[in-house]
Amino acid sequence: MHLQGEGSFLRKAALILAHLVMALLFFAAVALGFGYAVMRLWNAILPAVAAVHPLSYWQAVGLLVLCRILIGGFHSAHGKRRHSRHGLKCCGLQKSDTEEDKDENPSMPCDQ
Repeated sequence: MHLQGEGSFLRKAALILAHLVMALLFFAAVALGFGYAVMRLWNAILPAVAAVHPLSYWQAVGLLVLCRILIGGFHSAHGKRRHSRHGLKCCGLQKSDTEEDKDENPSMPCDQ
């Protein structure tokens, strides 16, 4: 017994799966590229300048991850929204304020 919408559902599911696989491959390629770039830059500059040992590829990837954890953190979209609200509050503005309200108080810097 063949349902009418079953083929359409399977096509949509296959398309979503294909997009997911392509996105994962893209992000893996980007991560591999950044690891390679870090390794090449480290090995080209730092052994001559600071007398450090050259890095292997996986050490460079580990260094990249460590820097992301220590410096960049793991921000989500929710965290970014919170910062933008804070920026508006610092300027004495709210999201509901119009462009005229922003122009009335030019002494407050607000380049958010």
